[in-house]
Amino acid sequence: SRGLGDVYKRQQELRFFPDGTGTDDIWFADDWGEVIQSSRVRFYWSWRGSSIRMEYPDGVSFLDNVRLDHNWLEGYLNDVWVDFEGY
Repeated sequence: SRGLGDVYKRQQELRFFPDGTGTDDIWFADDWGEVIQSSRVRFYWSWRGSSIRMEYPDGVSFLDNVRLDHNWLEGYLNDVWVDFEGY
């Protein structure tokens, strides 16, 4: 079987707020940009050396080897390389 990520474009947006909270928005869109499915999960975050620890309602995620450069955030999110562009 195929998941939504195999058929539609997947986007993720992480927001980190100064009070140690954040939101994780994920959505899937078709080729025309129409959103097919979306979700928002709130989390708590904190720095752990060069990692960001994110505590979700259903578990913990880590963004390891974090590199911040101008408008970019890069690192390994649960062992998968990701990069995020700020806006």
